[in-house]
Amino acid sequence: MEKSIYDYLVWEPTGKLAQIANALDKLSSSSNELYRGTSKKEAEILNHAGWVTSNKSGNTRSGDHTYLASDIKLAGRFALVRERDYKDGVILVLDKHKVKELKSVDPGNFIAPRIEKSSLKRIIILSNLHIQENMKSSNKKLGEDTTTASISGGGTTSASVQNFDPVLGSKRKYREFDVPEEVFNKFQKGRVRFERWAQYLDLNDKVQFSIYEYAKKNRNGVIILRNSTNGALRAVRRRATFE
Repeated sequence: MEKSIYDYLVWEPTGKLAQIANALDKLSSSSNELYRGTSKKEAEILNHAGWVTSNKSGNTRSGDHTYLASDIKLAGRFALVRERDYKDGVILVLDKHKVKELKSVDPGNFIAPRIEKSSLKRIIILSNLHIQENMKSSNKKLGEDTTTASISGGGTTSASVQNFDPVLGSKRKYREFDVPEEVFNKFQKGRVRFERWAQYLDLNDKVQFSIYEYAKKNRNGVIILRNSTNGALRAVRRRATFE
């Protein structure tokens, strides 16, 4: 039986941290993945440098290496501590078969000389889990339904349509799309009004074309772009007002 995150915690999370802990407790581990609870800074280094490792001062064993867990709840425990103390907790989800020189040190725990970007599958940002828990709580109170649509081709994304905007924090229809980092960055300063969407999106890609279609059909809706590399969110609203 898979453990609960509360089996690993030696303190009682409250408020926002309790919501995050509850969201973490719903995550399931995969035998093909390894997990590391760490900081956004480490994730940024991994993204930009292409690899990252822990230094000796942060390790309980001698040498430069990185600790990895086979249980996402155990990694979540470390990430939750980071979120509590520094508000920057993340979980790195890694392809176990792509982590080089992996060594088992005890049941469920591994070390590797370093993590390479090629092994990274996704990043779970704990503050985003808090947003998601708020969304679920709000929808439950309002008695609203949530529909989920999967779009595939040229990449895969999960898109949720709800009457709660996780960025604006108010009732509003929105849809979330996972996009490559280069597409996400194109919207950093917003889109000039009336400028063609083709300047920002590859309309030959089914996922990106679905963003264009959603914007055209839902002029009062909000588009949430999620950076598929680091999980960052950006709200795209009518009149090219972006966050």
